[in-house]
Amino acid sequence: MKGITPVIAIVLLLMITIALIGFAYVWFNRMALGLTGNIEQQTNRTTTQMGEKILITSCVSGDKGKIYIKNVGTSNLDQSKIDVYVDGALRGACNTSGSLAPQSTAQCVDTDIPSNAKVKLVTGGGAFDEIVCP
Repeated sequence: MKGITPVIAIVLLLMITIALIGFAYVWFNRMALGLTGNIEQQTNRTTTQMGEKILITSCVSGDKGKIYIKNVGTSNLDQSKIDVYVDGALRGACNTSGSLAPQSTAQCVDTDIPSNAKVKLVTGGGAFDEIVCP
C-alpha cells in the first residue's frame, strides 16, 4: 500500500499540469483570435479611408446653393456622410443620398450659401476639399 500514494500524487500532479496547459492554450488562442479580428477591422477601415478623396468641381451661391462634387478616390463615397461646412460652420450632410462611385460626379445641395463663402466638404473618412463660392 505504501507505493500507491506516490503514484496517486504523480497522477494528480500530471492532471493538474495538463488542465493548466489546456486553460493557457484556450486563453491565448482566444486572445490571438480577438487581436487578429481587431487588426483586420482596423486595416479595412484605414484602407477605405485612404481611398476616399473628394473634389469640389464648382459651387453656386444663393438661397438654394449648389455644390458639385467628384469622387477622385478609389472607394465609393456615402453621400449622406459628407459634411458641409460654410465659413467654418457645420451645415449638416449633403442632402443627397446613395453611393458615389470613383470618378463620378454628383450635386450636393445646401441651403443659403452666401457669396464669397468658404465651403468645405468632409467625408466620413476625413478626406476634405474646400473652395470659395462666388
